[in-house]
Amino acid sequence: MRTLGLATAAISLLAACGDDVAGDPFPIAVDRAGGAFLVQLRAGDEAPRTAVLDVLSPVTVLDQDASAAPARRTVTLDLMAPRSAADPTAIVRTRWSAAVLDLHPCDPALAACTVGAAGLPREIGAILGADVLRENAIAFEPASDRIFVLPDVAGDNEARGRACDVVVPAPFYGGGTLRLGDTEVGFAGTRVALGVCLSPDPDAARMEDRGVDAALVLSTGVGLSILGRARYDAWARATGGPDYVTLPPATALLPSGPVEGRLGRIDRLAIVGTSTAPRGACREVFAHHLLAARDCVPEDGEDCPCTEGTSCRVAAIAELNPAAPIEVVVVEDEHPLLQALRAELRPEQPEIDGVLGVNALSTTAFDVDYPDNRLLLRCVAAGCVARPALVSDRSTRDTVARCIAAAPVP
Repeated sequence: MRTLGLATAAISLLAACGDDVAGDPFPIAVDRAGGAFLVQLRAGDEAPRTAVLDVLSPVTVLDQDASAAPARRTVTLDLMAPRSAADPTAIVRTRWSAAVLDLHPCDPALAACTVGAAGLPREIGAILGADVLRENAIAFEPASDRIFVLPDVAGDNEARGRACDVVVPAPFYGGGTLRLGDTEVGFAGTRVALGVCLSPDPDAARMEDRGVDAALVLSTGVGLSILGRARYDAWARATGGPDYVTLPPATALLPSGPVEGRLGRIDRLAIVGTSTAPRGACREVFAHHLLAARDCVPEDGEDCPCTEGTSCRVAAIAELNPAAPIEVVVVEDEHPLLQALRAELRPEQPEIDGVLGVNALSTTAFDVDYPDNRLLLRCVAAGCVARPALVSDRSTRDTVARCIAAAPVP
């Protein structure tokens, strides 16, 4: 049994059970603060408060004075949003009955918890977490500042692949316990764990030149991504990027408090449709490029990614090469955020290297489909290429070619 402390409250808390969940098939306009998704949340008959919607948090928290003792209660939560673009009247768009925590989720020395950009922080009064969201599929559209709250996403994984979605099956991991006073409360595993290749180059002759593997968890409560120094140093060595000590200082504002580090810039990355690829994320990207075009020829000394035969199954790939580099706050590997995530997710996951923020996904729309146990990504802007999963019988090569040809162009 894992026990996690209040120091990492916003990212390492219990999951509560919600019922009577209702979705809304119409788009819900959200505010964006430095990338974070902000909504208006009303608890019972209390006044609405600004809440950050964060899939990284397995708990829903209602902020209270830091001097008050944490408490758990069951309330009705209303997600409030304008009736339409032409009518700003706030109406209830989704309603849940849920167990929540009354808790000050960030440093007690901070009167208000904030998210957003370091120079333009936004105060929040709540964290809407995966404990409430997990009865639904939440569709995020960063480019249009809106979400959808759905019962689920139609179509099985094969059908979603034919629609040029990148499917990441079974991405949810973690779980543990939280001590509140003399009571221990369990929380479920809802972290979205992703295998990522930094600066992929699948055409490179040597495996060590094909990118740098990283294990990240997804957050919708922060714009900037966060990366441990060891992975950044490996990336800098592989690409000739700037040394860590030359990087300027930077801050990422998480719901649990500011994360201080140095600002790095990654030119591109690829998200792999399995968080535990035995080949590793970058080798999976290489395998997809090779086998989407042809079978491998191991007898000629070719680096064949298949353990048996000349063709094999390869996970879906989302290749993200935005016009502007992806900004990451590089932190020391001993940072409490990374340590807490590693402690919770091991041994099921590789050692977590960081957090993937929303800004890195600016060219995509993505669905966290809790009921169907999957994450779906699709390309909506130039700099994104979706490569659906390949099966070993070669039948999906035409689908992959069609999706590559359909990638958005400038």
